[in-house]
Amino acid sequence: MNVVNQPIVKHKLGLLNLAEELGNVSQACKTQ
Repeated sequence: MNVVNQPIVKHKLGLLNLAEELGNVSQACKTQ
């Protein structure tokens, strides 16, 4: 992998993790 692409990949992974966490939070709010 190119060194130039690494920050972009990390950024995308961060966004995926963020979306996952937001989904978990919204589900937790619905169950309560």
